[in-house]
Order: sequence, then C-alpha cells, then structure tokens
Amino acid sequence: MVGVTAFAFRDALFFGGSMVPSDIVDALVAPFNWDAPVGASPERASGDVLNIHSHWTMVGRSLRGDWSWWDRSLGMGYPTMKGGVPAFSIISYALFPAWFAAGAAVALRTVVAWWLTYGWLRTLELQRLSAYLGGAAFAFSGFLMGWSGWPHAIVAAFAPGLLWAIESALRDRQARAGVPIGLVAALMVWANFPLVTAYVLIGAGLYVVARLLTEFGWRGAGPRALRLLPTWLVAIIVGIGLAFPHIVHFVERLAWADTSSRAFARDSSAGGEYLLTAALPAAFGTYGHGPDWWGIGTFVEMQIHVGGPVLLLSLAAWAATRGKHSQALRRRGAVAGAWAMAVFAIAVGYLGGPLTNAAQAFMGDVSGHATRSKVLISLGFAGLAAFGFDAFTESGSDVPARLRRSVGRTMVPAAVLGLFLMPSLLNWLRDLETLGHQRSLAVASIIPVAATVAVAWVLFVRSRRELVPRWFAPVVGVVVVVELLAFATPLPTIVGADARLSMTAEHEDVIAALEPGGRLGGEANLFFPNTTQLFEIDAHGGDVLRSPGHMALLNAVDARMFTAEFGGTFTYPAVPVGTDPTLAVWDALGLDLWASPRELPPLGPRVDPPPALSSADPFAGPVRGEFIIPEGGLRAVLLRADLAQPEDGRLDLVLISPSGVETTVTSRRDRWPFAELEVRSLAVDGEHFAPGDVYEVEVRASGPQRGMTIGVDADGALLVGTVSGTNDGLDVIATGAVTVYQRVQSAPVRLHDAVVAASDPDDAAAIVVGRDGLAGSPAVLDTDVDLPLVADPAARLDHSIVRVEDGSWEINTSTDRPAVLVIAENDYPGWRATIDGESASVFTADAALIGIVVPAGDHVVRVDFRPTYLTLSIIVVTVTAVFAALVWFGPTRFPASRSRAQIVTRDEDQPEATAFGEHNAGSLKG
Repeated sequence: MVGVTAFAFRDALFFGGSMVPSDIVDALVAPFNWDAPVGASPERASGDVLNIHSHWTMVGRSLRGDWSWWDRSLGMGYPTMKGGVPAFSIISYALFPAWFAAGAAVALRTVVAWWLTYGWLRTLELQRLSAYLGGAAFAFSGFLMGWSGWPHAIVAAFAPGLLWAIESALRDRQARAGVPIGLVAALMVWANFPLVTAYVLIGAGLYVVARLLTEFGWRGAGPRALRLLPTWLVAIIVGIGLAFPHIVHFVERLAWADTSSRAFARDSSAGGEYLLTAALPAAFGTYGHGPDWWGIGTFVEMQIHVGGPVLLLSLAAWAATRGKHSQALRRRGAVAGAWAMAVFAIAVGYLGGPLTNAAQAFMGDVSGHATRSKVLISLGFAGLAAFGFDAFTESGSDVPARLRRSVGRTMVPAAVLGLFLMPSLLNWLRDLETLGHQRSLAVASIIPVAATVAVAWVLFVRSRRELVPRWFAPVVGVVVVVELLAFATPLPTIVGADARLSMTAEHEDVIAALEPGGRLGGEANLFFPNTTQLFEIDAHGGDVLRSPGHMALLNAVDARMFTAEFGGTFTYPAVPVGTDPTLAVWDALGLDLWASPRELPPLGPRVDPPPALSSADPFAGPVRGEFIIPEGGLRAVLLRADLAQPEDGRLDLVLISPSGVETTVTSRRDRWPFAELEVRSLAVDGEHFAPGDVYEVEVRASGPQRGMTIGVDADGALLVGTVSGTNDGLDVIATGAVTVYQRVQSAPVRLHDAVVAASDPDDAAAIVVGRDGLAGSPAVLDTDVDLPLVADPAARLDHSIVRVEDGSWEINTSTDRPAVLVIAENDYPGWRATIDGESASVFTADAALIGIVVPAGDHVVRVDFRPTYLTLSIIVVTVTAVFAALVWFGPTRFPASRSRAQIVTRDEDQPEATAFGEHNAGSLKG
C-alpha cells in the first residue's frame, strides 16, 4: 500500500478524459490557431484542470496572506469560496506550494479513500487482507482515477466513510452514531459537487434498505428502521448544520447566476455497450492507451473501469455469507446492499429509461450526466470483490461448493443482462471493425485480459480444492492493483523547476500597463484566464458563473462567444476573433487592456502593399525595402508572403529609423495561415514614430528552408503596406506574440448625473451596448432614483480611486450634484457600501455592476464584500458542533436491544477460521 501510495503522490495518477496526457493539450493555447503569448510556457494540462488548480492556488495564497472573501481575478469577480471547501484541496494548497499541492491533494485523497473502504469492510469483520484489497479496488477505480483533481473524486473518497458510519449505527443503535454519519455527509457537501453527493446519499439509502431487509426480513426491517429514527435525526441535524454555510451560499449563487443554458438530456445515460469498459477500459479507445477515444462524450464520463479481476471476485461475494449467526446475516445484508448500489447505478448510468428519467428529474438544477452515478458501481464492486476474496481465502470443506453456488447465483442475472445488451455489443463490434481499431484494442487489452485470466484460473482452482497455497492471496491482490493502475494515465503535477509555468514578456507588459481596477479583455482567450490569475492579472474571461445581466451584455455583443464552434461555453465565453475592441460596453466593464491575435491586422487606416511583380526567398538573404511612416504613426507592417504550409521557424521584420535605431518584430511561421501571396500583418508598437519619416525594412527567415517567398517589385525591393494609428481610443502597447491595446476610454469607476431605469437584464444590456460612449450617457439602474434622464454636459463629476483590493474599494468623489457611482465589479449579494461612514444602498448598474447614489459634494465612498449569511453561518456551525459534542460524549439514551440476528446459539456465534487465521471478532467503531 505504501509503495502504491507513494506512486500516486508522485504522479497524481490522472485518468484519461478531461485529464489528458501532457503531450495532448496545451491548456494555455486558445481554441484558435493564433500565435498566443503562451507558447513558451511548458506547463500543459486540460483547461478545466488548470481552472481548478488556479482557483485553489489563489485560495491557498489568500489563506497564507491577507484573507479576502472576494476574488476579482476572473470574470467580474466571484466569492473566494465558490468552490466550497474540499478537504484535500484546502489542506494541500494551504500547506504546500502550488506546484506540489495538486499531487499532494490526489495522494491524500487516495489514501483516505483506501482507508475508509478498509474501515467499512473491517466493521463487517472481513480479514485485513480482504479489506486492503477492497480499499485498493475503490481508491484506484475508474471513477476516482478518472476524476482526479476534480471535486467528483473528493466527494467519492468519503463515500465508504458514510457506509462505515452507517454500519456502526446499524449495529450499535445509539443516537450518537448519527454524528459521524452527519460529519461525513457534511464533508461531501463541502466538496462542492452536489450531483455525486446526491448519488452517494441515494446509494447509502439503498444500502440501508437492502441491509435491513436481508438481516431482519420484511416484517422486522420497518420496526428496526423506526428504532433508529433518533440516529437518523441526529445525522440530519449534524450534516445540515455543519454544511449550512456552503448550502446557503450554493443556493444563493444559483439564484444569482444565469443557469438558463444549463440543460441536460432527461436521459443522459451512456448506453449499455459502455459497460464493456468495466473490464476492457480501451473498448472505445482512451487517452494515452490504444486508439484515441472514439465513443460518444469523453472517456472520463463514459468509462467505468472496475477491472476484470474485481468483477470475477465479486461473483464469489455470496460465498462469504455462510451460516445464520449474526456475523453471516450482517455480511449477507452488506453484500445485498453493495449489489443494490451497483445495480442501481448500472441502470441509471448505462441502461437508461424510466429510472434514469426519475433520478435526473429528482436532481433538478444540479442534474448532469447520469454516468456520475457510477461512483456507486466503483464502490459496490470494490466491496463485493473484498467479500469474494474473503471467501476465496477461507478454509473449510464446504468452501469450493459455496464458491460454485455463489458464482452460479450471480451469473444468471449477468447472462440476462448480456442477452439484453447483445444488439448493442454487435453494433460495437461493427464500429470497431469499420474504424480498424481491432489491433490497437488487442494490444491495449493485454494487461486487463491477462490479469482477468490469471484470477479466473485461481478461482477455478480454489473452487476445486479445499485449501490454497498461502502465496495465492497476495498474488491476487497484486494482480488487482496492477490491472487498475495499468490504465491510470499519469499527468505529472509535481514538476521540476525548469518545467513550471513561467511569465512571458507579454504577461509582464500587461502587468506594467494595467491601471488600478482595470481588467484584461480580448479575443479568443489569447491570454488563458486561469494563467493570468496565477500571475495576479485581473481578466474579464474565465470559467465562472455570470449573472443574467452580464450574460445579456455579452450576448448583445455576439452570442457566438458561448458556442462550442468558437471555443466557448455558457460559463466560459470566448470572444470571437475580429470583435470590435472599441465598443463602449468594454469601457463600462472596465477592460483597460485588449489582446488581439498577432496575425490579425490592427484597427486603423490600412494601405495594402502593391501587387507583387516577383518574389524573393528570405532564406537566401535579407529582403530589403523602405516605406514612409503614415499619419498617426505605425500600428502594423503589411507584407505579401506565400507560405506553402505551416513550418517551424521564425520570420523577423527589422525596421531601421533614419537615425539607425532598429526595431525587430518576430512572428512564428507555424502560426500563419497558408495560401498564395496573402497579405500578412505584423503588428508594431510604432504609433510614436514620426509621420513622414522614411524607414528601411528587412525581412529575414529562419527554420526549415522551404515553402516561403516574399512579394517584391520588379527591382527586387520589398513591397510594404501599413496600418496607421487613429483616434479610436486604442493605443498599441505590446506587439510580441500577441497585440495588446491600451483602451484609453476604459472606466472601472465612473460617475453619471443621469439615470435610466431598466429592471429587466436584457433591456438594460441593450441600452448599455447601444451607447456610443460613456461620456454624457446616463447610467442604467435596476431601480428608479430621483435623478434626471438626460446628462448635463456642464456637470462636475470628479473621482479618484484611493484603494482597490479583492473585496474592497475606496473612492473619493467630488460632484456639484447628486450622481450615480458605477464600479465595474459583479453586483453579487454581499456588497456593502458606506458614504463617509454612513450606510448606503447598493443597486445593480449597467445590467451587472455595482451602483451607488452619492450626494453632491466631496465624499469618501467605501465598498466592501462580506458573505451575506456569514454571521448566521458561524452561529449555526457553532451550535451544531456543540450539539454534536453533547450527543457524542453525553450519556447513552438509546441502549441497544437484542435483534433477531443476535438470538443465536453460542456455537453459531464463534468466528470462522480462515486460511490466514481467524476473523477479527470485533468491529471498528465509527
């Protein structure tokens, strides 16, 4: 266990799907083939993985420094604890540096999942080796490995702890046994993935029902459950009370955010054919093993890698429930409960139909892919495999017969399921043949098939003999773990210093130019928002929920930014390339800087180079020419270049001023679109160049010497066109791998002496987007206030930003009349404003921002964020903790009574001998 855990700690063991190998997806490159400012960064991951990592990096920094409840680094800001408090993430990122914390969190989660599964199974008096195997089968299952780094896996890691606590409650029948049940449930809620939490709680309910029915029968199960009512009440009180802060925040956030685009099919089950991945994880391809994923959805969503050896051991689970004494009845009930969880999840996640429809309708707004229910498949089969392994290692003359009966009992429904799925399996075979993946699947399946055959042989031998060699058990355990780990795709998260994310020159330019309170915007997410977050650059983009007003503003600009075609989602808009950066809505949102693709010609008067009369090879030597700086200075040089195909290497443009000063602009050739003699744009920070000056220009190329020519005139002189500066509110400040504009009209803070009332977000957004500019325009408030509708050009409206931090603004205002102060920050519940220390109302301004009415005169306005229910949450958690302590340490008020299962003879109650010693007759208390 220690060795495997160390391996998990080192590599974090990310499974395919969204967790893709490091050589597949560069998380920092935009979804367009433009030269982004991140090419030099060696850190690679899927965008979603980096989103989670960067969020917890920011939380860790805040915990170690000056804590703030608000983080303004993405979108228009968000509550710092929007991601809940997943135990493993919060511990790792608070204690360790970010480059180490991601791997540490996964390792900690793996150990806890293993230990909690072990505790649950030991409570049922399984052997230590059996409990260890069950823990490994769950900790390294497809669900936990597939969702490594995600809250899904953190919730799942606590699932066996819930069963452990339930087992203690079922056996002890003390009211205090509800405390650990509530504690584990609260930890799952705080981990912030309600869909998986809901499935685990449903699975736990099925486990309890099956457990009681099996142990006490139809007549005895009801009274027994009623006698446990105090336990369930304590569990509910403790669970809700300890999770109260997150529950109320989650509900508040859902009510505030626009979730209208969050739509899932009522039946989002995967399809029965995907059950093949339980034993053959590469059945539909993978990420990193065999062919690429060719099934629907993604590997991480659809696969349910349990492992052939685990499935085989599960067939023998009923053999570990011999006898009629209390131990056997408890075991029989636990096996029935594990089967109930697994069968329910198979039906919901893979077979579909009425049960899936009902489950997803019950989930409501937190509904998602039905395959998230497979957490119960992983946990159920891990427990069943432990029982089967326990039966396999027992000694006794009747063991072979019991093994055969258990296998036969389980194979009947399995055969029925196989017949039901036969048409789907035949379709899979045809698709496999059509795509030509038979050979790659065969190669990728060598380890799973070999491991399954090996365990099948061992089980066959055991079913024929009374005793087994002592080395058989550890060999089976090793085979189970090796088979599971063989399909874990390592994504190193603990990296060397030379491979860590580093700031580029473009990031440095942005940091130097960004004004207080301003944000970085741009097209195509050229600066990956969660990377800018790590560099403490506030960006407008990012994967966050947005208010209806904010969504309406962006939709009014271009609804395509939320479509997959343009690389966006409803939480992650990607502004289409070519979007006008001069729009007044960007001023209102406080976008101080704008990033545009390097190869996209900057805005401004454009003069194309004359048609080429000949061509020159820049590899043979510099191609020279000259041109005159136009009025307004220079924003870009235009060339005619023929690139037969994208190639590695660079194109260097050298501008030489009349005084001999050289300015070099470099472009990567592999980022250029290719066609015949297209006009290529190379942006230049040259608006300060003196109009009328004659500049010499040279073009040089490096890299593979093929497939590129430059347009020249009849004399071989370089043909040059220009884009000049103009009075459009933009100023080119950086022209490296991306063009960065300063937006001089940006207004993160502004004053308006006129107001238009519009309570509907769409109406308000239409007014904001329709402005020609902010100067002289009215503010748009969600409430009518006593201010004129038309602005007065003579109004004195002065302000200065004294301080801006996460969750806090201080602004001095000086006006000759009442006015509305608008702050470019999300108007989220929890913002409080004061004017000269006196409380002031906060309105929604310009569809999504903070608005405050300030009186005439000189004032100090302070705006601070504090969670709405913070005080109440502290009280509720404190009272709940005290209640839990009193119940746990107080006098026992519900003594256990004898059950039917305990009325047995002394001989029947004796623990059963095994091939490796006696069962532990005690139980591990919750």
